Amino acid sequence: MFVPGDKLRDAVFELLKDGEMSISAIYRKLDDEGIKTHRLVVTGYLRALEEMKVLRSKEIPPSKVYMLPTVKEKNLYESVGAAAREMGAAPSESTTLCVTALQRIFRRPVFLDELKLAGFTDEAGDLERVVGDERMDAKKALAKRGYNISDNNPAYKAKGGPEMERKANDLLVAVITQSFEIQSLVVETKQLKLGEV
Repeated sequence: MFVPGDKLRDAVFELLKDGEMSISAIYRKLDDEGIKTHRLVVTGYLRALEEMKVLRSKEIPPSKVYMLPTVKEKNLYESVGAAAREMGAAPSESTTLCVTALQRIFRRPVFLDELKLAGFTDEAGDLERVVGDERMDAKKALAKRGYNISDNNPAYKAKGGPEMERKANDLLVAVITQSFEIQSLVVETKQLKLGEV
């Protein structure tokens, strides 16, 4: 019995680099190339690759076609930065919102290099520059994980109040729901009953 592995994955990628294909077409081409396996194994393998976001699919009735992903997925910094720009009214508010969100995730000050990874080129915003032991502790934490931060790279904390914290929470919820494609599970508004008005 054929066990899916690198050979099958490489063959599927080779077939899909020229464009999208249905399960039947992929199965036939694999069979032509000498990869003998049951059609259900191929179907399950394609679905698993789709769930892992290695492949994309779309329904073209009566078939489902698979294709290679066309866009590079955003990393955490890019996702938070894009969401902050979307939610912020002004560039300085977007920067503050980005720092607030990253600060909540990492529980430490945010370095300028990290802001640049999020797509912000300057430190304009309601930010407080962090110096001394707090900055050194944050730098050491990153160094332990293999990230070297130069001594002249400033670190920041957001000064925003409760409203900025609420916006940062909304931003993080948006990033998570988009990253895991769970928007359909989120209830947008609560429906009131007559007795609750």
